[in-house]
Formats: sequence, structure tokens, C-alpha cells
Amino acid sequence: MKLDVGMLTHDLKSIPAYARQVEALGYDCLWSSETQHDPFLPLAVAAGVTSSIRLGTAIAVAFPRSPMIIAHIAWDLQKASDGRFILGLGTQVKGHNERRFSVKFESPGPKMREIVLALRHIWDCWQNGTKLAFKGQFYRFDLMTPFFNPGPIANPKVPIYIAGVNHYMCRIAGEVCDGLHVHPFNSPKYLREYVHPAVEEGLSTSGRKRSDFTYTTSSFVVVGDSEEELAKNRRAVKQQIAFYASTRTYEPVLATHGWQDLTPALHRKSVEGDWAGMADLITDEMLDTFAVTGTYETVGAKLKARYAGLLDSTALYQPYQPGLDDPRLPGFIKEEVPTRMHAFLVRQNRFGQPRDAWRREVIPTPTLGPDEVLVYVMASGINYNNVWAALGTPVDVIAERQRAGEPEDFHAGGSDCSGIVWAVGRDVKTIKVGDEVIVHSGWWRPDDPWVRSGKDPMLAESTRIWGYQTNYGSFCQFARCQAHQCVPKPKRLTWEEAGCFLLCASTAYRMLMGWPPHVIEPGDVVLVWGAAGGLGSMALEITRAVGGRAVAIVSDDAKRKFCQEHGAAAVINRNQFSHWGAMPNTADTKAYGEWAKGARAFGKAIWDGLGERVSPRIVFEHPGESTLPTSVFVCSTGGMVVICAGTTGYTATMDLRYQWMRQKRFQGSHLSNDPQAADVTKLVSEGKVDPCLSHTYAYDDIPECHQLMLENKHPYGNMAVLVNARQPGQGATR
Repeated sequence: MKLDVGMLTHDLKSIPAYARQVEALGYDCLWSSETQHDPFLPLAVAAGVTSSIRLGTAIAVAFPRSPMIIAHIAWDLQKASDGRFILGLGTQVKGHNERRFSVKFESPGPKMREIVLALRHIWDCWQNGTKLAFKGQFYRFDLMTPFFNPGPIANPKVPIYIAGVNHYMCRIAGEVCDGLHVHPFNSPKYLREYVHPAVEEGLSTSGRKRSDFTYTTSSFVVVGDSEEELAKNRRAVKQQIAFYASTRTYEPVLATHGWQDLTPALHRKSVEGDWAGMADLITDEMLDTFAVTGTYETVGAKLKARYAGLLDSTALYQPYQPGLDDPRLPGFIKEEVPTRMHAFLVRQNRFGQPRDAWRREVIPTPTLGPDEVLVYVMASGINYNNVWAALGTPVDVIAERQRAGEPEDFHAGGSDCSGIVWAVGRDVKTIKVGDEVIVHSGWWRPDDPWVRSGKDPMLAESTRIWGYQTNYGSFCQFARCQAHQCVPKPKRLTWEEAGCFLLCASTAYRMLMGWPPHVIEPGDVVLVWGAAGGLGSMALEITRAVGGRAVAIVSDDAKRKFCQEHGAAAVINRNQFSHWGAMPNTADTKAYGEWAKGARAFGKAIWDGLGERVSPRIVFEHPGESTLPTSVFVCSTGGMVVICAGTTGYTATMDLRYQWMRQKRFQGSHLSNDPQAADVTKLVSEGKVDPCLSHTYAYDDIPECHQLMLENKHPYGNMAVLVNARQPGQGATR
């Protein structure tokens, strides 16, 4: 999201210095409004002294001006600015049109639509020499002699934004305009549920996409670096919110939150002149709904998080714009990376139970290598690898990294992430700042000869699990990853849905679809251990999506319904059997016979569940030691047992006679490569695979989430924690 600025001076003599300064500071667009002065003249001055900052009206009142007059002004400004001008138009309310401008106020929506169409028609005449022949309900233009024709210009496409609050005007913006000036009195919920659907209607009518359209606004901000500064601005912003909320025009914004009854009370106080009393009616909850509060170091990140996917640019609402000489301003505008950040860490002296090992600390924000990306983390998933990190076994990941030369004496973990790209290394070309991404957990050295040869990087010696074997994962406010790990976030998912699934989903996808010829084909039976967990539930979903039949293995009948909802064709409770564990020595005929009897009974349960004598072509293994002998036994002739973990132990036993005589394959699998992560994300994006989000926790619940996982008391499916996201349900844009 880009940061714009308003024209805070309309003194034509001071505008050159002002325009140069805001351009040098890095603002994206300079907006001029129509209040006490003409909105166009300041931009004409600014166009001559700037070269990169965009220039626009926010807004010019449309109805008092003929579209022909507007067309001439916009054409000249577009030429003077070398294509940097944006024409922003608004209707204003009836009273101002009739009493301040003395013009008739009629059918504002249809009339605004006609003005936009007339402008396009006029400009086409000037640029391409087409005949001027526009006739509408309100305007007629059919005279254009060479004497009055300004002729073509180098950048003839003048973007038109209109201001809109109600459904009709937002829909018109989507149909005929390039953007919408969203009123500053807004909230993410209002934008998501009211504005965006209306604009999407218009975009659909005109055959355009979201990427063809721009949402811009000014945001109420309570910003300051001291409590005194914040308290002063809280009161001022409450006053401004009360002013807008007292006007019936803005009732849709309040109604979105069930606060529409506030308007009459505020209106009465405005009539009485009780301005202080109006502000008193605005609660802290309302303030937090319509405004962003923070310091100059944090408010930029908060604005980005609040409006991600909802707005393309914003400006600070004018009364709260800091002075241009304020030393805090450059870092805020350019969104410099904060020097320190919050993160959940494990340290070696805390190895043990996860609820004690994981603690929140403030640490330096990591620097980036040339191929790396800094992601502002919105939500993270919880995985068993960071249970291991907390325990310090089977690997002390801190000591392992220190032996490799890394200096940190802590582990900042987290292997699932959804967020916003905040900064990129100098060699990163595939993604840009502001992109919404999820991060897959396959990390490898870019200079690894195996990787450079173009072979599967997951088989490279340098491959690591991001956020487990590497540092600065998704339990940090800012996560560091490699650019290739970033996958576009599915637009239909909330931050927590997007942030919880990819490690399990990509691991499962590689296991099931990454080892040809043993990939799922329509009708194939797939045996899935731990089917109600994060990894197992993703295996169920993927199997269903590609046409297989999953047999879900669970430890509790209460999990049966969950598995069936996520695609299981049959469900078996493993606690109905007692032969688990290492396989007895085949020389001990009695013990081996008892084990084989249990394994055969389990195989029959698979047939009974499916209603036919067909064995699993693929067995999806991860418990390891206690289940592997049975997995190899029940796998079909020519089938494959594929394994990615050993959650019950690492010692493998099996009856090799069944392995070689039945020509079965025993395949190890680990994480996924870039194409596999992209493929499974595509299935999720298309709605063919559900992310299986079970529960969303707060950031400070990270230790307890891992404790639940260690004790096998965690909810079914995938858990998520909110990191920078403010509340559940945010982030979905389609």
C-alpha cells in the first residue's frame, strides 16, 4: 500500500517548495482538494517543479463545471505533468450544489456516470480525431472545430477516480472509472462487505478485474510517540468521526457495525452546537474501528496490515499530518524496517516443555541477503518441528546453526506464514514490496551445485526446513525467507487460513504426487495415518481432490466425522487393534504369528471399510516405528509406503519377504520444492482443498499451542496464531 499526501498549502507562491519537498520525502501522490481554494491551480504549479510524484484532485466538485471545461483542464494538466495527473471527481451533497454553487442537483449517480463517459468521448475526439457526437440525458457535445481542439498529447489516458459512499456510486466507479476515492470515514469491515462488492459489480459489467482498479483514501490516524501526543490526537480524531457520523449520508458506514442509531443523537448535538458532547459519544471501540493508533515507527505497519487487499494507497487525514520537517517522517513514508521486533524464541537453557521453552522477547530485526525477503507476518501455523525445537531433541537446532557459523544463541521458529512483503534483497526480481504471500518451508543454498544444475532442490545437501533448521521464522513480527519460498496468497483465504496449511499441505502433496509412477490416480486407495492431524487432514483433502479414496486411521471415534467431512472414504480406529510397535523377530513363530494376526485383521478392516477387497496402493506414513511394519504388510503389491517423519520412534522394522516378493516401494519424502508448493496452493486457491483450519489463537498462545501438540491434545486439523493480524477473519478479498 502506497502513502499519499494532501496539498496542505494553497498559496500558489509556496507550492513549488512544498511540492518538491513531498516528492523528495517519497510520497506517491499529491492530492489537491476543493475546499477554500480551486483544486486544479495548485497542481498546475506543482506539475512544473516535480518529475515523479503523481498529482490528483481529491476531489474536484463535478456538477458546477461543464464536462468540456473539466476535459480541457485535465488534458492540460496531464500534458504538463508528463502523464502523472489523476482526475478525481465528486458530487458533493445537495445543499452545497444548490446553495453554494447555485446549480441544480439531480440524479447524482447517473449524472456522474454520464460526465465520465462524456470526458472519455471528448478526449477521444482530441487524441484520435473522432467525430464529437455525444448525447446523453444531461449533456450534449457535438461541436468541436480545430480552433478549439487542443490536439493529441503523449499520455492521453487520464485516470478518473470518483468519490463514493453509497452502493450505486461505488458500482458506477467499478463500471466506468479507474479508481474510487473512499471517504476517510471507513473501516475494513465496511470496505470488505459494502464497498468492494459494489465495485466488483461494476467491474464485472465492464469486463475488468480488480487489478484494473485503484482504491484510495485518507485514513484517520492517532499517531504519536508520547502518551500526551496520543491523548491529544485521540480526542481530535473522535471529534472528526463524530462530525461525519452525525450526517445521514454516512449511515451505511455505521450500519455495517450496527451503530446506525448513533446518527440521530449526534445530529441533535450538532444542531445544539455541543461539539465536545459529540466527541464524548464516540467510544474507544468506535475509535479503534475507524482509526489506526500507533507510534511513527509502528503506524505504517499497522496501516498496511489493516488495509491489506482493501486499499491501494492512503494518506494521513490532513489535520494529523506531521510537519514536513519532522525527523520521524522519512522513515514512516519510506516504511523503513524497524530496528527491533517481537519474536517467540527458544534458548538452550530453556529446553524442555514447550510452554516453558517458548518465550516472547524483543530482538534485532534481521538483515537481508541479496536473494532474501522480509515478510511482515500476519499469521502463522503450528507444526511438530517446533515442539522438537523446544525439547532440544532429536536435534539441538541452535547448536547445529552455531557449528555452521551462525552467531545467534536462540531459535526464532515458525515454518508456516502468511503476510506482506516488507522489504526485498537487491537481486530479488520475482516479488515486490506489498505483495501478499504465503511462505513454503523448503530452504536451500542458492549456490548449491545440485540446485544450480536444475535438479530437484529438495535432494540437495544444503536443503533445510525453514523456521526450524533456519532462524527468523514466522513466530517473528518480521520473518526472513528466500524469495523462491514466497507463493501468492490465495485471495479467498483469511490471514489465519492462509498461514496455517502450507507446510503440511506441501509435504503431503510431495508424498502423494511427487514420486512417479506412485502418484494418486482416480480410484486409488490411500491409507492415511494420523488423519485428523494437520498433515493427515491435508492428505485426506489432496486425495479427494485428485480422485483417490482415502482410508483414515485415527485414535478416537470422535475424529470419525471430521475425517469424513474432509474426504475419507473409510475411517478405522487403530485402538481397536493391539499389535502396534516393533515387529517381532520372524524366528519367534509364536510372537510373529500374533503380530501377523493383528496385521491381517487390520488389513481386513480396510477392505470392510471400503466394501471391497482392495489394498492401499499408497500408504501415507509418519508415525514410523509403531506403525511401519503394518504399513508395509497391508500395502498392495507394487504399491508404495511413503514416509516423512517418525513421531513414535525412528527404529524401523518390517518383514522384508513382503517387501521384495510383492515388489513394494519404501520411499522417504521431505517438504516440497517450489512447483509442488505452488501446485497444492493452487488447489487451495481454487477451493478444491480446504486448509483445515481448526482454531485460531492469539500471538501469546504460541507456547501453549506447542504444549497441546506435544500432549496430543490439540484440535483436529491445523492450528493458526495471529501475529500482526488484528483479529480473525481479515485478509480475504474474494
